[in-house]
Amino acid sequence: MPTYPTLTTGAYAQLPLKAGKRYLVDVGQNESGPAYTYYRRANGQGIWTLQYPVITATEWETLSAFFQARGGRVETFDFTCPREGTTKSVRFAMDRITAKWIGPDIVSTSVDLEEDI
Repeated sequence: MPTYPTLTTGAYAQLPLKAGKRYLVDVGQNESGPAYTYYRRANGQGIWTLQYPVITATEWETLSAFFQARGGRVETFDFTCPREGTTKSVRFAMDRITAKWIGPDIVSTSVDLEEDI
């Protein structure tokens, strides 16, 4: 399985890094008033927002090519969570990746990932 690319420093992301869980639930609304909620699965789905405030054009090209090769959110890949140090099967949680050029060889971007469930 493909592996998420690292920066030239070996890091997966720059700070700030946002990581969390999303819980998928079903809601049953009764006509008599009470609503019942049910978890679709016991464990939450891992979600990450990886921000890259300052990366080189080469690092941007690598990240963009990896995104295109996965077909955006279509194909899963391995990602090592920088906080936990565990490898998860994830996919992109976005349809396109964009960059803001802030210098001749300096780019700013962010990437959203979600655990494959």
